[in-house]
Parts: sequence; structure tokens; C-alpha cells
Amino acid sequence: MANGFSTTSTIFCRTATRHYGFRDVNRHHLNAMALKCGNDTSAECMIEWIIERTPAVIDTVTALLESMPKD
Repeated sequence: MANGFSTTSTIFCRTATRHYGFRDVNRHHLNAMALKCGNDTSAECMIEWIIERTPAVIDTVTALLESMPKD
């Protein structure tokens, strides 16, 4: 956890229907939650970490899906 956060953490927001959806979380939500949870700084380092790694994750998932047997 050298970067200050767990890579196994998942961030969700609670909606009015009690469902959770990552797509509804905005940058300011993450920063506000970081401060609410007692972090001295915003969540910008975590946001940048996710953004930087997203293309590699998409490539990995694409390769896995393409390697699956086709019916």
C-alpha cells in the first residue's frame, strides 16, 4: 500500500433506490469523502492512479474476452 490506499477498495455511492453505482460518483464526491474519512488531503492521488491505469485494464479485459471460446 505504498500509494496510501488499498487497491482492493471499491467506491460506490448510495442512490435514492438504495442501489449503489460507481458511474454516479464524481471527482468532488471522492474528494469530499476523503476529507470526511479523515484524510488530510483530497483523493486526487487515488483518482490519478485510477485514470493512469484504466487503459491497461481495458486492454487486459479485452484480451481476456477475446481469448475466451466463442460459441
